[in-house]
Amino acid sequence: QSEMGEELGSSASDIWKLRKALYGYAGSSRLWWDKVSSWLKEYGFRPLGNSGTFMMLDRRDSSDASMRGIILLNLYSDDGLASIDNSVLWDRFMTDFKSAFDVVEKDPDYFLGCAVEWDPETGIIQLDASKYLREVIAKFDLLGTHPSPIPAPAGTKIYANENWDGDEKFRNLYQQYCGCINYAALIRPELCFYASQICRVMSMPNEENLRVAQNILRYALGSLDEKITYRPADSNDPFGDYNYGLMAFTDSDWATSVDTRRSHGCYIIMLAGGCIAHRSKAHKSVMLSSAAAEYYEASEGCRELVYIRGILEDFYGETLPPTPMYIDN
Repeated sequence: QSEMGEELGSSASDIWKLRKALYGYAGSSRLWWDKVSSWLKEYGFRPLGNSGTFMMLDRRDSSDASMRGIILLNLYSDDGLASIDNSVLWDRFMTDFKSAFDVVEKDPDYFLGCAVEWDPETGIIQLDASKYLREVIAKFDLLGTHPSPIPAPAGTKIYANENWDGDEKFRNLYQQYCGCINYAALIRPELCFYASQICRVMSMPNEENLRVAQNILRYALGSLDEKITYRPADSNDPFGDYNYGLMAFTDSDWATSVDTRRSHGCYIIMLAGGCIAHRSKAHKSVMLSSAAAEYYEASEGCRELVYIRGILEDFYGETLPPTPMYIDN
């Protein structure tokens, strides 16, 4: 209330100016990003390539030998993941960063549902989603079920249902399955196609669709030990630079969706022997030939590849050689 005892905002002509963004305010994320990114850029960080959230602090030419090194920092909302080669530089940065922001620092052993394992002797890095998958499987009471050898039978396609019984509780349960599987597919590329299939009927699911979603989790139950593994090139392998280099694979079917006649395509981009980007998604328009479908998906893969190459070229400071892309013809 104001000094006059009148209730604030009682007049329709009042105009309010926001002095502090509160959690939950629609524009708070943008205001937070403007603040933290401005601070990082003033400190010396610069974005890599066309990425807005992946930044690098390059102090390799520092006059102080103890402070020479780089910091790679990737921000995700209010979470961040960093890679360093100089602990002294990192400690100095964190001291300055904590003076400006309330930050909790911890080892990156578990980040956004994914365990990060690093072997300092071999240089091998593994991404493990087993903890998240166990939590999801337990949530839907499937831990005691028999594991499935495959996510779904070959040729499984899910199409929009014409009728729905109006069971909101069942629909909510199915949507929870879809959300959990779709998130798991970020770390388990082989689930990406099946996640896209079950998400097609989120508004009008039936019992058969639910059984497909349950079978996907039963497959995950039997493959909890599967991890994405990145490894440095082996000097004893004559094809090491090629096998662990940047490469892409794309593929597409043709008009196999009987309700929309759209094709479904996918791509996967590999680096250091592991997947770094992938997608499995129906095309936005109908393709008139199988060649058009293949080239459409190859174009989508190239767009992602250009984005990744921009980051790598900005990091290394030189132009990369051409990247091989393998396309099914």
